[in-house]
Amino acid sequence: MDTVILSIEVSDPALLPEGDLSGLLGALADKGAMLDILAGVMTDWERQNYASEGATFGAPWAALSGRTVAEKARRGYSVRTLIQSGAMQAGAGQASAFGDDTVTTGWDLAATPYVPYQQADVGNKPGRIVAAVVAGEVQEMQDRLQQYLDDAGGGGATGITITATMI
Repeated sequence: MDTVILSIEVSDPALLPEGDLSGLLGALADKGAMLDILAGVMTDWERQNYASEGATFGAPWAALSGRTVAEKARRGYSVRTLIQSGAMQAGAGQASAFGDDTVTTGWDLAATPYVPYQQADVGNKPGRIVAAVVAGEVQEMQDRLQQYLDDAGGGGATGITITATMI
């Protein structure tokens, strides 16, 4: 599992419009709103990755073998990679778990228990990355949080810095 730690620093409250911290403090106290923003970004990236067949996360999925394509066609399934019933594609980013200051997105494993199997190299089946965290996604998280806090602080809050650490 990839982990991103986002830190928010208010370095110079005087740089906020009119020095009024009430809107910003309210936004910072509402962790739920910030976690919703992050969950939305992660869900969007997971769905984009699925639609691009792995290219969004930099690991394009290997093509299906001729035997697999023929078997899927025989059974009436889509011959696209990782599309059979459509449950896995539809489930991208559907399960979000929130802690006090954490958010995790992914798939509801009760509905799609085979998702972890698809990411692993097993036997003659290549792994296909369906969930990850990449630099562009982290940058979007930072940008969206910055906009949220700028708006809460009255706009143009240049005294706020958001840093990200991936572990």
